[in-house]
Amino acid sequence: LSNLNILQFRLRAGVEARNNIVNQCLIRMYMWPLTVWNVGTSTCMASCIADAFYNARCNGIVGCDPEEVVVDSGRRNVVKITLPTEMDAISTEVMHTIQITSLTLPTYGFFPTKIGVQLTKPDDNAPHYITSAGYIMKNPDAGATNGRIVISDRSGYGPKPFQNDESNILYLRLQLGATIWNVGRQNTAFLTINLPMGYGA
Repeated sequence: LSNLNILQFRLRAGVEARNNIVNQCLIRMYMWPLTVWNVGTSTCMASCIADAFYNARCNGIVGCDPEEVVVDSGRRNVVKITLPTEMDAISTEVMHTIQITSLTLPTYGFFPTKIGVQLTKPDDNAPHYITSAGYIMKNPDAGATNGRIVISDRSGYGPKPFQNDESNILYLRLQLGATIWNVGRQNTAFLTINLPMGYGA
């Protein structure tokens, strides 16, 4: 997702025929990390690529609408897909591909993560939830990671600001472009800070 705002995924149903995914079913994709994503208020664009191996059909309009996990939060981190009307049922063999474009990508990045997916019937009942088999990731935009010395009020120069003073205290503000997580292990995530020219610690 770092270079193209295109998200593509293939749908596969359960083993039994009663678990087939039929036309006009609703699919909600929970975009993780939830606090990073905000796909915007505009309707996104989506299309269905039919399973060519079985000469299957997947025609018509694919609905693509943003939703919120937390109502009235202003952060739309769910993409709701409405499957088209002219579509052969999705099974363990027939697997259509949904392609979503024009998504508003987050400024910040994230390491490879899965997506939460909920399937409901056309009347939005009987929900079934699962996580994706694949992963998505994104590099942070330029400038998303930055650091600077706090320069407001007294903290900007510290208690010992003169050239001959030693052991002055300065405060540094860091903003990371991606969450660093050590998955419960030691030395798996670290941060290196390079001091400006003329500074020492």
